[in-house]
Amino acid sequence: MSKFLLNRTGPFLLALVAAWGWGCGPSSSGMLTGSGGDGMTGGSSGAGGASGGPGGATETGTGGATAGAKGTGGTPGPGGAPGTGGTPGNGGEKGSGGASATGGATQTGGASGNGGSTGPGGASGGSTGAGGHAGAGGAGGNAGAAGTAGHVTGTAGAGGASVTGSGGNAPGTGGGPPAGSCGATPNALPFGCKFAWGINGGSPTTFNYVQFVSNWAGYNIQANGTFSSCDQCGWLKSTMGNAPQVPALIAYLIGYYGHALGYQDGNVNPNGPNLTNSMGRVLVGTDNASCPSGTICASNVMVKAYAWYAAQVYASYKKPILWLMEGDFIQYSIEGSSTGLSYDQLGQLAAQITNAIKCNDPTAIIAWNYSTWISTSQRDSYFNALNTNMAKLGTSYEMVFTTGTGSSTSAGTGSTWAQLYTAAGNKPIYSDESFGLSAAGDSWANQSAATIDARIAGHVVAANITTATPSYLQSNLTSTLAPSALNTTCF
Repeated sequence: MSKFLLNRTGPFLLALVAAWGWGCGPSSSGMLTGSGGDGMTGGSSGAGGASGGPGGATETGTGGATAGAKGTGGTPGPGGAPGTGGTPGNGGEKGSGGASATGGATQTGGASGNGGSTGPGGASGGSTGAGGHAGAGGAGGNAGAAGTAGHVTGTAGAGGASVTGSGGNAPGTGGGPPAGSCGATPNALPFGCKFAWGINGGSPTTFNYVQFVSNWAGYNIQANGTFSSCDQCGWLKSTMGNAPQVPALIAYLIGYYGHALGYQDGNVNPNGPNLTNSMGRVLVGTDNASCPSGTICASNVMVKAYAWYAAQVYASYKKPILWLMEGDFIQYSIEGSSTGLSYDQLGQLAAQITNAIKCNDPTAIIAWNYSTWISTSQRDSYFNALNTNMAKLGTSYEMVFTTGTGSSTSAGTGSTWAQLYTAAGNKPIYSDESFGLSAAGDSWANQSAATIDARIAGHVVAANITTATPSYLQSNLTSTLAPSALNTTCF
């Protein structure tokens, strides 16, 4: 069923993708990658300090206001700094400081009336925070040392909120389930009303005429569903941190995880265990053991893996990122195998992963994959399941991610680009040109402006040139096919 074979060299990847999709199904190319990485640290436990999360910001240091009135309540505020854990961190696990509010019961200002009894140090920082946040927050604890009532009141409280807030902004490393729903309103696309051109794995300096640069993500996941490090965080921070282009992560965590478990792509091992005929029962079975039977929840192993990875991404890069999700995702459903997920379960998994990413990387622009080899009825069932479960969970995705031919009106089996846009619930479309040996020749950057404008009319808003770099690429993309020379992508 799939059409995609992926090969990776070193930390980057090359992948075999057929002209009509990415997939890993039994009858065509799948994705082949290198070895996975080391195990993930932090797992679901969350390091309190780093995962202070949004909770840190809510500890407004009300204890500080009272501590000031009491006098010298700010003296070094020994509990102040540890109290940044507050509300459960990104993954939903408690920050180590939040749950216990260390120093609340024992700090010198607390028990002695120096703001302790009335200054809880933030609603979620511990019931006896004893002005700890106010003392530490008062201009970094200086106000506390001054011991003057006027200086510790109000001003110190505001300082406390500021200090804890800065801790909260940094994502945690625990990678636990997301707390609540995130991203009910889709994020705006980072390209405005302009068509965007991209390149895969290239230097943002060399390709300074494109609008985004992509790289594969998640290839060092281990057989237990964890990472020892974020494989693309260094790239995001060091290479893309000051680049004008938007980074795009081709997120294939489930596929790489399946490889780590020994399940090859469908074209590599069509008659034996492979991603298509084996991963469905893993995703709803052992990986889902902490969830209600048959229901994909936030405790699913792959949902937690995405939560952790997204937290590391946001720690490295706090600007918008395109997340291009799971090529041939439909292969894990009943369309791939009788042991696969139902459409509803597939939609639940997509919604939970989307929510996990949005809760940990709030600027994420998420595009779920469409496999061009599926029928129109399968297409409609697939997107209905995704959109229904996104709405139930109170989350959202922004785009459709697919592989297509720029010179053609067809977006897949029986679908035009405009029909795909409608079937997906009016989601703008991102297309690449496939990868590896199965990649067709360039069919986007060598077209006329009229042809690309026709694709724009079908709601294609971005194209990634993933074949060998054509000699004419820079010339065309800075002249007749420059975003400013094409029609608007806003309708």
